[in-house]
Amino acid sequence: MHLPSFDYRSARTVEEAVALHAGAAGAAYMAGATDLLPQARTGRRTLARVIDVKTIPALRAFADDQGGLRIGAAVPLSDVAADPRVRERWPLLAQCCLAVGAWPLRNRATLAGNVCNASPAADTAVALLALDAIVVAEGPDGSRELPIDGFFVGPGRSALAPGELVTAIRLTAASAGLKGSYLRLSRRKGLDLATVGVLVGRRGVSGSANGSANGGANGGANGSANGGGNGSASGSANGGGNGSANGSANG
Repeated sequence: MHLPSFDYRSARTVEEAVALHAGAAGAAYMAGATDLLPQARTGRRTLARVIDVKTIPALRAFADDQGGLRIGAAVPLSDVAADPRVRERWPLLAQCCLAVGAWPLRNRATLAGNVCNASPAADTAVALLALDAIVVAEGPDGSRELPIDGFFVGPGRSALAPGELVTAIRLTAASAGLKGSYLRLSRRKGLDLATVGVLVGRRGVSGSANGSANGGANGGANGSANGGGNGSASGSANGGGNGSANGSANG
């Protein structure tokens, strides 16, 4: 199918992007566009206006954040996976970023877009859940922070208010040092959405273990983790009915 026509705007600041979105029916923010444009092409999304946020400098940068790290919403997954700070302090996030598609897609797709899509099959969501990440959003009513464990409200649905733009993902200093493994099961080998993805991580010899799981494609998911030594374990899961649903503020 052909991509339907729409009004394309390129924002230079976050404030300009939010203003361009306000009052425009069928408006959507675009970062990587790896989900947004295919959805529009197949008729799953109707777009009247697309606001490109890739050219906003603050959204394309990493920033140290009180011992943690702030990842701009337009930073591609390949840059997240290659960043020395992420690889050293949050290696499970780097591992999950590398599980998304092939390298051409990772050079375009963004961490924020993968989260905003709210797909039960999102590979990076499990890492962010285990790391207690924080989503930073700005909209007509100002800026706010949303803990990742309350961000997903259902397949294809997030806690973002109408017109809100995710500007960054925050990794706190307390979440650093989590190491472990992420495993995914898909219907075929190669590039495919995960049917189930499970991550288990642990901090230190006597630390705690965190586990999270996402289920997409044809089923739901259960996630769990067992912590040895003096640690404890916690797990969380997002399950997706008969298929993973898509729909986001950032594509």
